[in-house]
Amino acid sequence: MSFRVASGHEPQAARRSPAPEAPALSIQRTHAVVAFYCACSAGMLLINKLAVHHIASPAFVTLTQFLATVVGVLAGYYAGWIELDRLEWAKLRAFVLYVLAFSGGTWANMHVLQSSNVETVIVFRSCAPLAVAVLEYLFYDRALPSARSTGAMLLLVVGAAW
Repeated sequence: MSFRVASGHEPQAARRSPAPEAPALSIQRTHAVVAFYCACSAGMLLINKLAVHHIASPAFVTLTQFLATVVGVLAGYYAGWIELDRLEWAKLRAFVLYVLAFSGGTWANMHVLQSSNVETVIVFRSCAPLAVAVLEYLFYDRALPSARSTGAMLLLVVGAAW
């Protein structure tokens, strides 16, 4: 029996238990979602590169994207397509550090795109899962990835660097 503890730490039994097999339709949907995510990510990377090249202001490009997201969410809310929770400081306070870190990372990514090529960004993004796996092992007491997963991540890094 596997379970997840609210603190984010997983018991030893939960770490080693394999995931249940998903039905074929679920696997197809997963592949479609992953393909769509990859297409969006690659498209935004190229659009961001062009934007910071022509506008030459990473902060402005980042701020414009954040504002467009706010407008999109509010438009969806007022159209009745999505529901939003009321803003409460007690809930927001927990996310302040995350929002600042995400915003800083996005701004730094724009600066990297301005001063280097897209291939360099792709190589560093490919290395991120390896770093996250080690950091989760060190700070969250999670299991290291299996040999197969580690090999796949290393293959991604080699492929991106090639």
